Amino acid sequence: MILPTTRVTINLPEYELLSPGLEILANGLATAKLGAFPRRHAWDRIDAGLSDIHRDRAYDEGMAQRIVSTRAKVIGMTATRKVRVDVFQISAAAVALRLGSRKTAAQAVARSSDTIRKYDAFVRKLEKHRKRARRKAVADLGPIEFAKAAESWRKFNQWARYHFLQFKCENLPSSLRRLNSTHAHGRRSFSTSERSD
Repeated sequence: MILPTTRVTINLPEYELLSPGLEILANGLATAKLGAFPRRHAWDRIDAGLSDIHRDRAYDEGMAQRIVSTRAKVIGMTATRKVRVDVFQISAAAVALRLGSRKTAAQAVARSSDTIRKYDAFVRKLEKHRKRARRKAVADLGPIEFAKAAESWRKFNQWARYHFLQFKCENLPSSLRRLNSTHAHGRRSFSTSERSD
C-alpha cells in the first residue's frame, strides 16, 4: 500500500533518542522471521489466562516492512536530516521512541532535565506529524480504506508487542511462587548441610 508522506526533520539529539528503539524493533522482527522468539510473552502456550492479552494480534507484512523502511530512512538521512514518511512509519517511530526510553530507564536518574525536555518535545513533534500524515492518508484513500489500514497497523502492533517486545515475566501465579519459595528454601538447606559437613 502506497500512502502519502510528510517531511520530517530529525536532528541529532532526536536521532540519538530514536535509534535504540528502531534497533530493538528491527532486530526483534528479523529474529521473529527466523522463527525465534526470545522475547515472546513469558506465558505463551504455558498459561492461557496470563497470556490472554493482545487478542487481535496479527502479522502484516506491509506493516513489518514499514519498520524496516523507517529504520533505513533514519539511518540513511542526508545532511539535511529530512525524511519523508507516511502515517504508519511515523507510528513505528513513536513506538521506537518509547522503546528506546524503556531501554535506558535504568539511567533515568542520570538524565539531565534538558534531555527529558528534548524527549517530550520529540514526542509532541512526532504526534503533530502523525496527525498531518493521517489527514493526507484519509484524503487519499478515503475514510473506509484508511480505517482498514489503521486496523492492520493496530493488529500488527499488538502482534509485535506479544511476540518480541516482552521484557519480563509478570503476574507469577501463586502456585509457582510457592514452588519457587520451596525450591529456594531447599537450596538454602542443602547449602547449610554442605557447610556443616
